[in-house]
Amino acid sequence: MSCVKHFFNVIIGIPLVLLMFACPILEILKLDIFGKIDDENIFLKSKILEYFYLGISFAIPSKLIITGIGHHLKDLAKKLCEELFWVTFYWIIIAITYTLYTSNELGEIPFTCPPDYDYPSSDIKKACQIRSTNIICMWLFVVFAILWEFLEFVGVVTKVKDLEEATFERNHENNNSESQPLLR
Repeated sequence: MSCVKHFFNVIIGIPLVLLMFACPILEILKLDIFGKIDDENIFLKSKILEYFYLGISFAIPSKLIITGIGHHLKDLAKKLCEELFWVTFYWIIIAITYTLYTSNELGEIPFTCPPDYDYPSSDIKKACQIRSTNIICMWLFVVFAILWEFLEFVGVVTKVKDLEEATFERNHENNNSESQPLLR
């Protein structure tokens, strides 16, 4: 693998994987903090949507972990590359729906959660910060996934075919070295 491909695999791949894990964690934190708020103006617009988003966002890293446990890491990377297009497509639909539907769940509190805003309670300020971070991470995942797909298309990041060839070459080399005696 060339240095350029390796560089972009790391620069785009690491944030993509971190965001896969950050989104469900932030959603769990959001559900927890909204459960503690006792204010009739601050509420989850749809618990069904929230739990649907949690399930979908939890499914992506769960599948990576299960695939990683059941297979080698190279198979995990291959599976991720194969499915990233569809994950990105569905994630865009989810992100648009989720963002539009939950846009006013904190009432008049600005999305940016300014520090000088007069929050009714510290829990509401925390809810605002978690909600904003959650939506930003959700959209960053979309951006990094689209960027990965584009860079894969133009050949800048590793394609599934490249992973298969690299895997075959490494396995072939390992099999040959294992069958050779150490001392001749």
